[in-house]
This record gives sequence, structure tokens and C-alpha cells, in this order.
Amino acid sequence: MISLQEPLAAVHLLKELVGYIKEKANHDQRLMEMVNEVYNSVLDLRSENLDLRIKCDELMQKASIKDQMVFDSKDHVYFRDTESGRDGPFCQTCYDRDQKLSRPRREQYGHECTVCKTFVYDETGRSRQAVDVERMNDALVDDGHGAW
Repeated sequence: MISLQEPLAAVHLLKELVGYIKEKANHDQRLMEMVNEVYNSVLDLRSENLDLRIKCDELMQKASIKDQMVFDSKDHVYFRDTESGRDGPFCQTCYDRDQKLSRPRREQYGHECTVCKTFVYDETGRSRQAVDVERMNDALVDDGHGAW
């Protein structure tokens, strides 16, 4: 989790220092410019630190999800094994290409992804597809047109 206490403490300390210098330095213009430069640098570093912490957390989360993913070669989809059980299915194309967990819609002979529009035949669909191709080839031969 992201902790903001250290950067906020540094900013608070710097604000106190600026206030002290304003009171004690008789408004020395050059000194105030230098303090403002330091203050702006600290703010920039704080922002960069926060961005890097967020990115680090995102990468750790992706790595954790990757460790949980299991590919089902029978139906050509991914499942995610979690402590609470198996979650899924997830589109193979979306996950392999973009690491996105898109849930395909179950169709009669397979799964169709609503995001990337990929249709993947499951085992029943592949059997049905093979029978349909065989019938089509038989019909072409019977018509005298020859097989492909």
C-alpha cells in the first residue's frame, strides 16, 4: 500500500523552515528564492515518488494475477485460481495480448469475447465444426464439383 507519511512530513518541515526564514532573515530576496527552489524540488520529488509507488503497486498486482492464471487447453480460455475458488473464464486473446481479464460470452459451440470479438470453439464446437466440414466436402463431391 502507498504510504504518504514520509513525503508529507518533509513538506510540512519545509513549510515550517520557510516560515522561520521569512521571520528571521529580514526578507533576504536571494535566500527566499533559494528556499522556494528547494521547496518546489521537494514537491516535484514527492509527486514523482507517489507516481512510482502507484506504478510499483500496479506491477505487483499484475504479477500476482499472472501467477494465478491457468490456461484451459480444452476450451481455449483462462481461469484464475484464487483462495475463494476458480474464477473465469477469461478471453485468451485479450489476456495474451493486453493482460486484460475480459469475460467471454458462452455460446452454443464455444465462447465469444465481447471486447475483441474472438470466437473460440470449445471441444463440442470443434467436433461439430469437423462434422459440418465433412458434410460440406461430401456435398461438393456428390455435386460433382470436387473437394477443396
